[in-house]
Amino acid sequence: MTSQRYIDEVLLPHVRLFRGAVGDKFVFMDDNATCHRTLAVQDCLDSEGIQRLVWPARSPDPNRIENVWDALGRQVAGRNYPPTNKNTLIRALTEEWDKLPQQLLDNVVQTAPRTGRPVIENVDKITETIEVDRPVSSRSIAQKLTIDHKTVLSHLRKVGFKRKLHVWVQHQLTPKNMMDRISLCEALAKRNEIDPFLKRMVTGDEKCVCVGHILQYYAKTILVKVR
Repeated sequence: MTSQRYIDEVLLPHVRLFRGAVGDKFVFMDDNATCHRTLAVQDCLDSEGIQRLVWPARSPDPNRIENVWDALGRQVAGRNYPPTNKNTLIRALTEEWDKLPQQLLDNVVQTAPRTGRPVIENVDKITETIEVDRPVSSRSIAQKLTIDHKTVLSHLRKVGFKRKLHVWVQHQLTPKNMMDRISLCEALAKRNEIDPFLKRMVTGDEKCVCVGHILQYYAKTILVKVR
């Protein structure tokens, strides 16, 4: 998603219409994605008289739509005939969106703190849950504690937990590991002073992901939305 596409496909055809329907009290909430924060986007909002909510960095939780996306994803994944291509995925998302009960949407909004701070009251219970049940999935934790799934993953990364062979384990460096890394970096830095090889170096990495067709297509769709 580029800023121009964001303007042409989101702001002008949709947000502008809502602004006109609501009136001067309309406040637009997006996030800090790069394509949302360009000068072109800001100029577009200013020209249309659209007031944008100030948004803190790395704070998905105040946006209650994140919880709705999670519920929608579970609905699509639980269909009897999972989507197998882009067209069937679009159809499934549309159908399942229409089936989401209004009560769910109301509860999502009502459970947000009135202060506007992220909903992370239960975040300390994430580690406790992991200690009791190592195989538990991150989505199960999010559902149990009514926390956004991204918050669960972020917290687990911060406290050093990684999922290995379907269980959560702590991934921490020993003092020897840390000293080995420091020694290696120092050696590479000295080598680069003599022969600046870093300017000639090309690096890369790969990630093998084994998931079913549902999650593959669903992940692609979410990536498009998020970007």
